[in-house]
Amino acid sequence: MNTQDTPISTSKPPLCAPSGTQTCAAEKDTEPSIVAVEEDAESLLLGWDAVEGAVFYELQMLKQAVKSIGGEEDSQAEDWNAARAMEEPGLTDHGDAVGEWCTLSASLKSNMVRKRNLSHSTPYRFRVRVRDKVDWLPFQTSSLLHTLSTFVQRMAAPRGEVGGAAGCVTLSWEPVEEAAAYAVHMREQGAVRWKEVGRVGGTSVKKKNLEAGKAYHFRVRPVGERVEDVWVWSPWSEAMSPPSLPPVLRRMFGSRLAVEVGKEGKKEIGVESLAGSVVGVYASAHWCAPCRQFTPQLANFYRGLQGAGKAFEIVFVSLDQEKEAFELYFESMPWLAIPWEGGEGEREALMRMYQITSVPRLLIFGRDGELLENNAVGSQFLREEAFHSWWEGRPFRAGGGGCCGGGGCK
Repeated sequence: MNTQDTPISTSKPPLCAPSGTQTCAAEKDTEPSIVAVEEDAESLLLGWDAVEGAVFYELQMLKQAVKSIGGEEDSQAEDWNAARAMEEPGLTDHGDAVGEWCTLSASLKSNMVRKRNLSHSTPYRFRVRVRDKVDWLPFQTSSLLHTLSTFVQRMAAPRGEVGGAAGCVTLSWEPVEEAAAYAVHMREQGAVRWKEVGRVGGTSVKKKNLEAGKAYHFRVRPVGERVEDVWVWSPWSEAMSPPSLPPVLRRMFGSRLAVEVGKEGKKEIGVESLAGSVVGVYASAHWCAPCRQFTPQLANFYRGLQGAGKAFEIVFVSLDQEKEAFELYFESMPWLAIPWEGGEGEREALMRMYQITSVPRLLIFGRDGELLENNAVGSQFLREEAFHSWWEGRPFRAGGGGCCGGGGCK
């Protein structure tokens, strides 16, 4: 079922029951069981937490429970009951509100569904219960939800860009005049409850620490004294998944990478930090003079890309024979390394797989893990055009340049 576009289906004509029947009293003080994942003037996208082992869900709406917000009432008694129903949600579950519970569907398999053909600016009350393999469970606490006014304004959905860092998504949107700031929400795809990301003063934000392999939706709303009652939440963004590390790189590096070796000792980070980046694998050694000549050139290239916000990372693979030589050489490098201790197997396997018999050697892998350059040592590769080519998944082709003065070490 397409929960965003498909109206609620009914397996049989709506059944009506007196309000207050089959309500789970134990859940009266919990958060609303049904939330509005999205609302507009004529429909509500309803969602509730999925229940493990559920066979079906039954969704009910309280028919004629309350009247249109701001509308005139024919009876003061009805108006009073409507106000009580809005202020005290529990009343509708005890028969004190106007109307009857009507079953919209008793055979829902999804925990997210859109109810259409509603009136604008109107509150509606819904409740849901679950059928497991044995029987129907009691109804959960009902929820009072509102359709929007026809006069509100809505921003376009935020745009997103994935990549650039592991677990990171960058969002942007068009500015709204007189907005003091923007509130940002997110939810995991398939979830029904929005979570607050925060408020930002500009028109973009970078959300970090997202879980690779999962997809997320985002929405945004302008806030401020001049826009608070006019603007509502934007439609949500397309699903965005933070980059994950290609399997070939995960096998190549193991689980951890060294960040630095200094007075405070060895520091390490997870290999997933490489996800979404163009990755260079730099085989080198302190005892190799051409290596020591090329390394500062490569470091300048690396720092330039990092300073420009480019997703480019290098992992040092040492061919030194002693730990002290590795640490001394690595201290001059601004990038990562396969750790000396515990990384022997990864270093040896990598050298065999790519037939590394001389250094310096710089392998370039695209964001998808494809080997783009078998050896990018040389000044012709140390330019931004080369990175752009790698970012697009293509080898860089340019004439000229040489290998750090010529020669290598075997």
